[in-house]
Amino acid sequence: MSWSTSNFYFGDLIGEGFFGKVYHAKHKQKEGEGLPHSLPTNGVAIKTMDKTQIVKNGNTKMVLRERNTLAKLSHFESRRTVQLFMSFVDDQNLYLVLELCEFGTLSALRREKKLSMEAIRNFSGQILSAVEFMHYHSVVHCDLKPDNVMIAHNFQIKIGDFGCAMDVSLGDCSEIDFVGTSDYVSPEVIKGSTGTCCESEDDKGAVEITLNLKKPLPVFQLEHAFAIDLWAFGCLLYFILEGVSPFHDRSDELALRRIIQYVKRDEKICLEYFKRTRSLEGGGDMAMSTTSSKSSSMFEDGNKCLLDLVNHLLIADPPKRLGMGKVKPKHNNTYTSIRSHNFYLGFDWCQIDKEEEFDEHHRNMFQTLLSSPSIRTDVKQEEMQDGACLPFDFFA
Repeated sequence: MSWSTSNFYFGDLIGEGFFGKVYHAKHKQKEGEGLPHSLPTNGVAIKTMDKTQIVKNGNTKMVLRERNTLAKLSHFESRRTVQLFMSFVDDQNLYLVLELCEFGTLSALRREKKLSMEAIRNFSGQILSAVEFMHYHSVVHCDLKPDNVMIAHNFQIKIGDFGCAMDVSLGDCSEIDFVGTSDYVSPEVIKGSTGTCCESEDDKGAVEITLNLKKPLPVFQLEHAFAIDLWAFGCLLYFILEGVSPFHDRSDELALRRIIQYVKRDEKICLEYFKRTRSLEGGGDMAMSTTSSKSSSMFEDGNKCLLDLVNHLLIADPPKRLGMGKVKPKHNNTYTSIRSHNFYLGFDWCQIDKEEEFDEHHRNMFQTLLSSPSIRTDVKQEEMQDGACLPFDFFA
């Protein structure tokens, strides 16, 4: 069967990124017919990407990489990554028909609410399980961040947006440009994309680091490529607690400099470190300054284990990062050294591994956090745009 926009009704714009826009959509059902491709009844998310702009900006390989990676991972039907149901093209756009995650992103949730320690363990445990699943199938995400962590209708965490991903089973990663988001990018990626960092000291002794991100990454030591996601996971852990990444700054360059300085000085993640970084570069107006004293005191009162876990993940040398004991994961739950860390003491990994529906206790916990979906899925078809007769500038 040939697919096109005419097979769908289009609803609200639910996301917008560098490559295109994402719409809530529903498949047109004829009376007596079921949904094809196991499409869910609450609809799908259709990502539209302008082909002319993709070619003009030189992003063809990146878009194809996302499509191919999603197709590979969707074949295994895991709950840990956003599913790709189908893709199609027309004269103007490329379309990816994706699983809808109606509770939005972890980023949006954390901006609105602080999370209990139980919720932090559960969310981070699900994210780790997703990382294990991807790595088991030789996929390194390379852009793990709160905006790419989705929450589905059943409170399951899903990882999405694979435009920066690499499949190490293909061997050669020499053509991958600088990838990732500055707050979460690992130091080896920064060094790989900059060659050498030019450092100088001003008259006050402050270190200035000049970065040049125009050089492509060298061929990765593929056995260490998985460590890129483990660094980002460490940054995510801190974000879930504090609501901001540990290296956040007012610009990408400042964030990258902060990472290089952190590595150069062999610093450790501690409350004093983050208090100091909030005041660096006149950072009183940054997002870090919004963290409440109550949130900061969580570290002092009972989160030394979390800090210790973050410290073991934010290690400059990739092979020494917690979890990097094996070259190629042999089991989905490969990162036993992370799972067995004291932060997860008493945590029920069985429910995570089985990918089953959460028990009543956990459902109540999530329902308190996620009282209503961020995407309206009960919209009627007559309230949506018929894909067969869309305005010519609908996707513009």
